[in-house]
Amino acid sequence: MKSLRLLIVSLIVLSPVAALFADNTDDIADWRTYPLAAHERLTVNLRVKPTATLADEQWIAIEMVNAGDAPIHVTDARYLMARTDGHFGKGPPGRQPSLASGNSESLFPAAWAKSPVGRMTIPPGTYRVIEQPSTWSSALLGLGPPEGQRITAVIQLELVLADGTRVATKPKFTPFEFTWRRPDTDGFERMRSRLKRLVASPKFRDSHADLVGRLLQIDEVSSALTLPEALAGLDKYGRMITGRDRLARFVDRRFPNDPALLASLEQRLRRMDPTVLHDLQCMPNTWGDSLLDPLLAMFAGDAANWRLTLDVLDLHGSPHKANADLARRMSHAVVASGELSDASENAAVTITAALKALGRTHDRAAVKHVKPLLDDKRPAPVESISPSRLKKLPPFRICDVALDTALVLLDGDAGAMYRPLDVEGLDFAAIVNQAAAQRDLLIAKVKSRI
Repeated sequence: MKSLRLLIVSLIVLSPVAALFADNTDDIADWRTYPLAAHERLTVNLRVKPTATLADEQWIAIEMVNAGDAPIHVTDARYLMARTDGHFGKGPPGRQPSLASGNSESLFPAAWAKSPVGRMTIPPGTYRVIEQPSTWSSALLGLGPPEGQRITAVIQLELVLADGTRVATKPKFTPFEFTWRRPDTDGFERMRSRLKRLVASPKFRDSHADLVGRLLQIDEVSSALTLPEALAGLDKYGRMITGRDRLARFVDRRFPNDPALLASLEQRLRRMDPTVLHDLQCMPNTWGDSLLDPLLAMFAGDAANWRLTLDVLDLHGSPHKANADLARRMSHAVVASGELSDASENAAVTITAALKALGRTHDRAAVKHVKPLLDDKRPAPVESISPSRLKKLPPFRICDVALDTALVLLDGDAGAMYRPLDVEGLDFAAIVNQAAAQRDLLIAKVKSRI
């Protein structure tokens, strides 16, 4: 039996159908075929299951048929699917995500799994991409109605071959359609199993993240996911993988303040796991006093944790505002880091971040550490043009950032001093100069208060 299984696997690998991330891609004889493009020995089709549901893992495929004996090399590739039914048909295709889209990595994942990126090829025979378009389209469609919904859509595709030839859909947007239904009882069971599998083995793909998010929103599906399974999934997600926020929000929504959840969060804080701050940002319903001390330890341990720690505290009522001891501990950590007096090449960025963090500690006594920087005219990194300061402008100099910080520490709000100022009706250069002059007047007033 083992030999037979090995033989079957070998035949699948060596067959002319190069199926990606699919369990049974040959069983698509009843799928509709929409010709997309052709060039010499290459034909590109869209294959669509006539009726599909959110429980179907495979129901739409981009199919490339190489009728020659040699591989066809591709240098670039992209596609876009977009619904045209209902309100989706009132604007240009793709104005808002409604079905899957992808690029070279989506269409040739095996090449992009290598480092450096391997050569993108269409082997002789039939090459199908099923997992990515099926998964992402399912996530965007969600649950269909029991009676079924007719979906009309278009697809645009372009391949750039090694010789520079562009193989593209003609017409530019090729129409197709299918019926989208609500899964039956067996389908919901398959969705529950799939969610558990996806959470247990997360992947760095937008399509994966969106599908996990969609399944977590469906109570009949997500109710099967236990807290230990969800926490184990968070442990596997890693720091930068997409979709982590969806799982953290589900945990907070489904298991708020569960003792096991609080214990897990506390343990992760104590071992200085940076991902726990991202998770806590997504958990407005989960909080306990046991988290405060290890959270402050993370704040003091690394300047990279300042912003996220403060975001978490603000999410839970900013307890340091009413607790002078907490505020002092936090401001001391900022001052002790030495970043307010950074003299490196990147000093403006470092000092600006430290000033902003110091202001958010709300330790009024810490304003003395801000005073020297009220004379620092060096440019500050400009993040955005915000109407909240001088109606239009963010701080442009380090002294401007220090001014904001001093006002927050002294008065609890920087905006009150700015609101009487008027810089309307000036061109941008004039506004910058006028803002600097007006801020210098405010700086002089603030200095007299310190």
